[in-house]
Amino acid sequence: FIQCQFGYYCKYLMRLDEEKTASLAQTNVGTFVHRVLELYFAAHGDEELPTEENAIRRETDKIVTQVIGEILPKGDPTGRARYLFSRLTRSVYPILSSLSREFAQSKFRPAFFELPVGIEGKTSVPPTIVPTENGHTVYLTGVVDRLDTWQDGDATYVRVVDYKTGSKKFARSDVEIGINVQLLLYLFSVLRCPPGKFREKLTGTPDGEIRAAGALYFSARPGETSSDTLISREDAIVLEEENVDRSGVLLSD
Repeated sequence: FIQCQFGYYCKYLMRLDEEKTASLAQTNVGTFVHRVLELYFAAHGDEELPTEENAIRRETDKIVTQVIGEILPKGDPTGRARYLFSRLTRSVYPILSSLSREFAQSKFRPAFFELPVGIEGKTSVPPTIVPTENGHTVYLTGVVDRLDTWQDGDATYVRVVDYKTGSKKFARSDVEIGINVQLLLYLFSVLRCPPGKFREKLTGTPDGEIRAAGALYFSARPGETSSDTLISREDAIVLEEENVDRSGVLLSD
């Protein structure tokens, strides 16, 4: 907004965008990983976990084929793109394995993926509204990568998760000086949503109780695993999962 107010208006309010040539750029990596995770848990989130490793790989391969078609809709990918997709696919396996084991130890389950906050849509969290000292109103909007829920009696506990394809740590010191507050703003938007359609979809009733359980960064670094020695497949999986990390704040904190 500071760099170009007109450009901000065109991109975020008018939602105008230039037609792009289908290709696999670095910016597509996060989109690819997010979409694979979304489709996987949308289809298998209610199954008994953890899922057997080979089953994860078979289902991931099917989903990857679908996602490639979404990213590159016009014809087959180039040889370079196919190679990059194959590397990314191998990187997704340990991420899904880690998530599968996480949910096996938890009563939380993914409820929403790519959940809009303050953006018009069938399922959208109303924006957080902040009045300023000079009489203006600021609407906080965005997209929650994943919202997990757990129903405990009449209360629904929520956990906001933001995927990062890289290293990202939650730091309270950042929050204290007003930076990197995205996670908490998303969580507060969900907690403060007024009675209505979204609250009903989340809790089962239009005025159901919502409680905070946590806000987490889920960080993964695709393709960064390496070893100086020859290791077994099992050791390689363990090594790969060291690139998967979680950082944030929980109710117990």
